[in-house]
Amino acid sequence: SKIICVCGELITELDSKSLSEKSSRTAHLRQSNIRCMAIDEKLKLLAFGFEDGHVAVVDADSLDVRLTRKAHAYAVNAITISLDGSRVISAGDDDDIKVWNISTGRNVGTSLSGHDGPVCAVIPSRDGKSLVSGSWDLTMRLWDIESGRPLQEPILSNFPIHFLAFTPDNTRIVSVCSTQRAGKILKDEDESKLPPPSVERYNFFAEFEDDSKFYALPKGLMIQVWDADILQSQPSTPPGHTDDVNSVAFSPDGKQVVSASVDGFVRVWDAESGEPVKLEQMQHDGSVCFALFSPDGKQIMSGGIDNVVRVWDACTGLLLHEPLEGHTTGVSCGAFSPDGTKLVSGSVDKTLRMWNVSTGQATGAPITGHAERLLDVSYS
Repeated sequence: SKIICVCGELITELDSKSLSEKSSRTAHLRQSNIRCMAIDEKLKLLAFGFEDGHVAVVDADSLDVRLTRKAHAYAVNAITISLDGSRVISAGDDDDIKVWNISTGRNVGTSLSGHDGPVCAVIPSRDGKSLVSGSWDLTMRLWDIESGRPLQEPILSNFPIHFLAFTPDNTRIVSVCSTQRAGKILKDEDESKLPPPSVERYNFFAEFEDDSKFYALPKGLMIQVWDADILQSQPSTPPGHTDDVNSVAFSPDGKQVVSASVDGFVRVWDAESGEPVKLEQMQHDGSVCFALFSPDGKQIMSGGIDNVVRVWDACTGLLLHEPLEGHTTGVSCGAFSPDGTKLVSGSVDKTLRMWNVSTGQATGAPITGHAERLLDVSYS
């Protein structure tokens, strides 16, 4: 019934029905920007991590502060609440993980130290007795909460880890990683030597389907999947692409996935096995910005930096007609109409164009009005 908004240093609570400013409440916890937050819906607790290294726990109903502590030497990257609601766990740019008792305000045990780079993700295990952390040092680690000791050797990810989450069935751990190796943040009292705060590394999302599959990551990020019991890596990225994957999307029946890559190819995969579907080679002249299925699953639409839209037969991989030309710069987004007879494309040239799927002909003049490049478009 409530919406919690975080902007800079402020926390605002809105009534989800009215969304009126008159029904809102605002709390100002610190003179420092909020970097991360966590919500415990059952216990009605909110936890926040700040750029100045502090953590705070707030009552969700009253916005009264339950706990505030200086937890880290540098910014807090990740924060979570234990499954029983008794502890708040934070991870920071100082390479450490801290655990605090919410009731007493005391640090539980010692710092969980061992990572050799900023810790950007931390989640409690399913039994609540241990923690899983991910870092820019390219490792994932398992810790005992009480003793602060590692429970096993670090698991090498080979990529900087930004985010961790259990799949809905709790059998696997999903890590979101950068495909570009991160430089180690300096530890020095002279803040001028520290690199500027990075916001881009948090700008991603992973959306879970009912069957625990997922999609939607921006350029430069990838997914790894780990068995939650033995933490053995399963195939992390579709085999076949030789460069960053810009987009992925499920077919309407959920049985296939289409991917678009910087390597210039569009590929289709079996969603259950992860194996490539044997089709004709679908290729653009340069990086492919997106690819998606039509509502009936019979066609695939793709757009790329070659300034054209291509429509493919999803069963064969063959082009339905010549590329759709008209945009003057790269085609960055697109969508099918609900009935699948039309499509719309958006471009870096700041225009939208409408097309007839069957003929490949443009319908009407370009739609203008945007001051910047088009990033996304949907068809109602």
